Amino acid sequence: MAEAGKTSKGATKLKNPMAEAANWNARCITEEEAPHKWNEAWGQMFSGGIPHEYPERIAYLENELKNCPPVKPLPKYGLGSPFKEPGRKKKVKYNNGAITYTNEELDAYNASNGRHVRD
Repeated sequence: MAEAGKTSKGATKLKNPMAEAANWNARCITEEEAPHKWNEAWGQMFSGGIPHEYPERIAYLENELKNCPPVKPLPKYGLGSPFKEPGRKKKVKYNNGAITYTNEELDAYNASNGRHVRD
């Protein structure tokens, strides 16, 4: 069997769980820091007039929020309720737990959807 870190023909490399955990931890830290680093490097170009520093940005955005018009609640369902009655219009036939249809029902369904009807 090969030693850790060394491979020979046909041998698999042994994994080190401590190294994998350290790599994952470093990756998580990098992912957390990435937005802040991007904002420091490129944020000024895409700010659209919003201040770059966080305390000034918070004050600016709170002021903008106060100047927004009030939000009106959405109407309930417009003209009526979404469904007249809950459930299906037609009763479904079950055969040992499976839904079954007659040949006439299947032909009508296929014809209404533009499919070939059996001869």
